[in-house]
Amino acid sequence: MISLVDCHAHLHDPGFDQDRPEVLARAARAGVELIVTSGTDLGASAAAVALAEHEPSVWATVGIHPHEASASLTGDLERLEALAASERVVAIGEIGLDYHYEHSAREEQRQRFEQQLLLSDELSLPVVVHSRDAEADTFKILSAWSSRRSATGVALPYGLMHCYSYGPGRAAAYVSLGLLLSVPGIVTYPKASEVQQAAASIDLDWLVVESDCPYLTPQSRRGRRNEPALVVETATRVSALRSMSLEDLSACTTANARRLFHLPEQSPSLHVPGDRPGQVPP
Repeated sequence: MISLVDCHAHLHDPGFDQDRPEVLARAARAGVELIVTSGTDLGASAAAVALAEHEPSVWATVGIHPHEASASLTGDLERLEALAASERVVAIGEIGLDYHYEHSAREEQRQRFEQQLLLSDELSLPVVVHSRDAEADTFKILSAWSSRRSATGVALPYGLMHCYSYGPGRAAAYVSLGLLLSVPGIVTYPKASEVQQAAASIDLDWLVVESDCPYLTPQSRRGRRNEPALVVETATRVSALRSMSLEDLSACTTANARRLFHLPEQSPSLHVPGDRPGQVPP
């Protein structure tokens, strides 16, 4: 039997409003026992917290995505801090830098990123980092933050690089900052060689998996809405790349996720007789 944690999802997204209970049941039947749903602005963060407070298998992160940095207003950080007071909030995120689309000016992105890293320090919470086409600035900012955390004696790990995309050559550098590296459904794509190489070589103690649903659907359902149950396909591909069993891979990644987010050892179970965890839903 497998037990997986989907370390990064957007299950509070309105696209799940019509069938969220069924989505949660499919995840549980597949062996995905815990899901971390991540906010991207104040509204989405509030929705993530509300869902986590209603569903025992769901936990939340709260943050302002780099796309939203320019839209942030005075007082947003205080409202974010208020949301983070919920016992169902396990991290500050999704925060970071995105120089691919540049929906917000780079300087505003960097400022918001650093402000939210400071908030994570104040609240003693880990972070969930988004970084796309911004490797140099991301590493520079996270290096300073990691040094600050280390100096205060905070236990590792400090956070998670969501949808890790900087290849195997940089993986060890981010691990040295105290960051877990999260592999999404991209690893199942035939031409995603860099992500596959990274997934095969990341130190197993620093590896986790994610759906990023409703985005980044694995290859078998590409073009359709993603959901947490499909993280099994991602984990299956990673286990094959590492020449290990899905059961062993799931045990390691789940332990890593629990360590980062301080998730409970006993997960709520939605399994019913006849379920076969590890099976991707039809």
